[in-house]
Amino acid sequence: MAAANVTPKEILSSSVIQESMKEIARTCAAEWSHLGNAHVLLTGGTGFFGSWILVSFAALRQAGFPIEMTVLSRDPDTFLRKNPMFQNLAGLTFRKGDVADATIPFSITHIFHFATSGSNPENLDAENEIRRTLVDGTRHLLAEAKRVGAAKFLFASSGAIYGRAPGSGDGNDFSDRPLENSVNPKARLTTYGLAKREAEELCRQASINRDIETVIARGFTFCGPLFPVHGPYVISSFMEAMLNGLPLQVKTPHAIRSFLDGRDLVTVLWKLLAHGQNGSAYNVGSDESVTMSELADIMRSVALKVSLRVPEVRTAPASVMRNSDIYRPSIEKLATELGWRPTITLRESLRAQATWALERL
Repeated sequence: MAAANVTPKEILSSSVIQESMKEIARTCAAEWSHLGNAHVLLTGGTGFFGSWILVSFAALRQAGFPIEMTVLSRDPDTFLRKNPMFQNLAGLTFRKGDVADATIPFSITHIFHFATSGSNPENLDAENEIRRTLVDGTRHLLAEAKRVGAAKFLFASSGAIYGRAPGSGDGNDFSDRPLENSVNPKARLTTYGLAKREAEELCRQASINRDIETVIARGFTFCGPLFPVHGPYVISSFMEAMLNGLPLQVKTPHAIRSFLDGRDLVTVLWKLLAHGQNGSAYNVGSDESVTMSELADIMRSVALKVSLRVPEVRTAPASVMRNSDIYRPSIEKLATELGWRPTITLRESLRAQATWALERL
């Protein structure tokens, strides 16, 4: 098969996304009804979280719900050129601005704050940008939310805030199924994890001060339609290899991960915005865990289902293999408080992702 360069075709033109919208409308209807005539501000609208929120907004408008949405973006024109179907969608407005200094409309009632920066900075400038976006941006948006009298602020944090155990090496030291109250203040954190933790604290303080109700969604690992086919993520590298008919390269065969589909993700994000407890943090992910070797086997099976072929799986030699680790959340709090559990299996999610990617070739 020819090299797969996934082109930026319009999100809403995908048959996979159109079919997903029907299911999202069914599963999110109660939350949309609860939010009534809300006007939601969305930051980070072009990332994985934000893209699914935009798809769900198209679904809710199609279903007749009156919620309005404003998307704050540093470059809305580029997104809209690639996705003109969002241009004239009723109730949807794009505003050019930066989370660190933007002024938001007084009509805003709820906020999805998903704006972020890369998690692996290579230099001081990149580290500074992460902190500016995550810490300064969150501080500014919380102040803006208080100024306009918004009711609720949902911050997308990360499982990276749990970090690694003090004094540990590079492997076998992530918490297995971390609980929301198990944050270790002495854990070793990346710049990204530290900035997310600081932003969480800003949200908690805003809640304590009664400036605005805040809810924290700690995202772990994801997959499914709209997830990047190119990038540093294992799902991306496996998917790109599959689309190009190349072997799958498994560097850490015993590492354990769990992956949540974007359609389950968007359902829980709306549920948290509507019903999440003020000042609370929730792990957001899947409890269906796999090793990287098992993931590669599933990917080969998925390839056959969509008429592709993965020639082989190559495991790194033991001499160069990195230590394995475990990165998966406990999601019992979501199940207990909000009655939510994932509904889409990893195999189903990867097949939908492959079908979506093939539509874009």
